[in-house]
Amino acid sequence: MWTDYIYYIIGGYFILAGVLGAGMYLIWITLTFRVKFYNLEELYGRTGARIFCVLLGVLIILFKYLTNQI
Repeated sequence: MWTDYIYYIIGGYFILAGVLGAGMYLIWITLTFRVKFYNLEELYGRTGARIFCVLLGVLIILFKYLTNQI
């Protein structure tokens, strides 16, 4: 399905952002539909943000496969 590529795009973005060290932002939409922007480099430091971005990207891609199994 074409919607499966969304996981690859979002996961690939986070992996590339972690490897390159640029654009490490997390956009969070709350239950009250407020949009919050988190700069991961300010929250976790440079190395912590890179590790977090790579792990988040891998988890997003793995999530696609885990949800297809159910």
